[in-house]
Amino acid sequence: MANAAKIEKLERALDAEQATAVCCGRLAALIKNARIRKNFLCLSEAAKNNQRLLYDRLKALEAKGVVPQDKCEYCRINPESFSLDGAINLGLEVTSAAIKIYKGLLACSQGEDDKKLFEGLIKEKKGQFNSFKKEKKFMRTQEDKFNMIDSYCVSKIISQLLK
Repeated sequence: MANAAKIEKLERALDAEQATAVCCGRLAALIKNARIRKNFLCLSEAAKNNQRLLYDRLKALEAKGVVPQDKCEYCRINPESFSLDGAINLGLEVTSAAIKIYKGLLACSQGEDDKKLFEGLIKEKKGQFNSFKKEKKFMRTQEDKFNMIDSYCVSKIISQLLK
């Protein structure tokens, strides 16, 4: 894979991790359920750690001027429109998008270090996805049917990251 194409894919992964870190951190502040709040805080912290790993890969490729896009800059999620079910759905969507991005990077990887990194990131994201799936299973479906979180930019951001 040409360095320019690999850099572009790594930058997209970096943007995805940036969006995950910011959004999940904001959502954690709105969640009252301690177990689910912890999941979102862990997701945010893992994304920050993953950003550092991706920066290291970009430095190794001698990428210059890489700055993650703050795609959540205009997010206006507030307690009045917050939905726990929507937050869990968002967690599922974000981790699913990240898995696809990392699978694409894994498929293009030639070096053993890159393969190990992306396999590890895929495994981490699958664990997070399964955790959210488990929470979703235990959520009462009758509660909070109107899902305001979907009217915000998050779904659009995720779909753009997959392009």
